Amino acid sequence: MHAFAIVTPSFQQARFLPATLGSVRDQHFPRLDHLVIDGGSTDGTLDLLKKFDPPVRFISEPDRGQADAINKGFALTTGEILSWLNSDDTLAPGALQWVDKAFTENPDVGLVYGDARFIDAAGNDLGPCTQVEPFNRRRLMTHGDFIAQPAAFFRRSLFDQAGPLDVSLHWAMDYDFFIKATQTARVLYLPRVLAQYRFHSAGKTASSGRDRIEEVRKVVRRHGQNRLPAYFELELAAIDLNQAIAQSRRGRIDQAAITIFGAMAHLLINPRALFTLASPQTRRTIAARYTRRLATPSTPFAKPR
Repeated sequence: MHAFAIVTPSFQQARFLPATLGSVRDQHFPRLDHLVIDGGSTDGTLDLLKKFDPPVRFISEPDRGQADAINKGFALTTGEILSWLNSDDTLAPGALQWVDKAFTENPDVGLVYGDARFIDAAGNDLGPCTQVEPFNRRRLMTHGDFIAQPAAFFRRSLFDQAGPLDVSLHWAMDYDFFIKATQTARVLYLPRVLAQYRFHSAGKTASSGRDRIEEVRKVVRRHGQNRLPAYFELELAAIDLNQAIAQSRRGRIDQAAITIFGAMAHLLINPRALFTLASPQTRRTIAARYTRRLATPSTPFAKPR
C-alpha cells in the first residue's frame, strides 16, 4: 500500500470546505497525510479547521496564490503519491483505494487520472465531466486539457522532476504541469469516477473568460504549440457568440454582426477547432454546458482557493 499526500489550498472557502474535508476523511485510507494550506482566511475557515473531527493538519498564512500554496504543501507532507484537492471539490468514495491499486499493479506508471462529475454549489450532481478521455499526449497539446485535476494523482518523484507548479499562472498551472509531467512519464487513465468537481459562479474558471484562455495560449506556446488548442478556440467562439446575442438584444445589430464574424474567425484560422465540432464528444460537452447551465464549456483548469 502506498502512502498518499493530499494538499488542499484554501482561501475564504468555509462554505465548501467541510464537504472537501469530509470526502478525504471518508476514504478511511490508513496511509494518508492531508494538509490544508490556507491563505489567511477571515470567513470562519480557521474555526472550522480547529473543530473538524478528526483533527486536520493546517497552516494559515499569506502566500503568493494557489500554485504557491500547493508547492508549499507538497514540501511539508510525506507520501509517495501526491494530489491536490481544491477546497470546494470532493473525492469520490473509495477513490484512494482504486488509485493505490492502479499504482501497485503498474509500477512504471507516474500519473493516474480518472473520471469526475460536476456538482453545483449545493452539491447536486450535474453530470459527468465530458471532456475526460483516455490519454493521448498529442491531443493534450492540440485539443485541450482532458485531465480532470481533482481526479489526478502522481508520484512524488514525478513532481520532483516536472514541478514545481508555476506560481505566475493563475488558471492553467495544472495544464502546464500535466504537459511537463507527461513528456517522460507513463500515464494511466482509470475509467472510474474518482472525484467531484464543484462548478459555481464564484469559481475562478466560471468568472475568468478570455483571460484564462490567453493564459492557456501562453502555456502551450512555451511548450512549442503555436495554435491555441481546439477546445479553447471553440470556447473563444462561444464567448463571442454570447456577446453577439447580448448586443443584439440591446439593439446593437451592427456590433453583433462584427462580433459574430469574429466568432467565425476563430474556427477559420484553426481548422482543427472547426473539425472538432464534428466530434460526438465535443457535442456532448456543448450539450452539457447548455442543459446544465454551466457558465463556460467543460474545460476546467483551476479552482477557487
